[in-house]
Amino acid sequence: MNLGERLYELRRKYGFSQEDIADKLNVTRQTVSKWENNVTTPELTKALELSRIYGVSVEELVSDVENVSSNSSSSKQPFVDNLNGDHDDVENEPNKKNGLNISFSCSISDYKYKSKATIFGVPLVHVNIGKNENGKMRVAKGVIAVGNISVGLVSIGFLSIGLLSFGLFAIGLLLACATISVGMFAFGAISAGYCAFGAVTLSVYGFGG
Repeated sequence: MNLGERLYELRRKYGFSQEDIADKLNVTRQTVSKWENNVTTPELTKALELSRIYGVSVEELVSDVENVSSNSSSSKQPFVDNLNGDHDDVENEPNKKNGLNISFSCSISDYKYKSKATIFGVPLVHVNIGKNENGKMRVAKGVIAVGNISVGLVSIGFLSIGLLSFGLFAIGLLLACATISVGMFAFGAISAGYCAFGAVTLSVYGFGG
């Protein structure tokens, strides 16, 4: 059993998803997938945290690890990440072609990042793009928030809410820039605010069609 397979077995044993482990270690789900696919190996600090999560020593974690190469003939193949960023068993199906292990790189449609720096317990930067295990869009919450749905002082997303908001639909307490925008100062095709600019405006001071 190689390291990736052991990490996979331990994660499944305790009922964690790749996203759960990623959140605990403050890494992306793709990073966890690469560890389980033997594309990369966790650094020492992450290995220590993994051993703590799974209740084993670092020695036990790596004791059964075999050398992994492109010519390896282990009984199991590394587990392949699926393209859509789902977190089901599909991501762990064996995949072989001409005897080579195949893995796919991460997609921008599924990306997570949360800075360790916080302000009053709120992350300074939170990027949360993609869907959760229930198929719902994830929400980014931070001083600077980027996501499908984002809430923050500076908010960027499909639906964004904040002091400064940018997106397709934006609500900004001070400034909103979007196709449909609502804010003190609103810019967009359809905009509403104290001062609004757009094709259709609703405001005290409006500029546009």
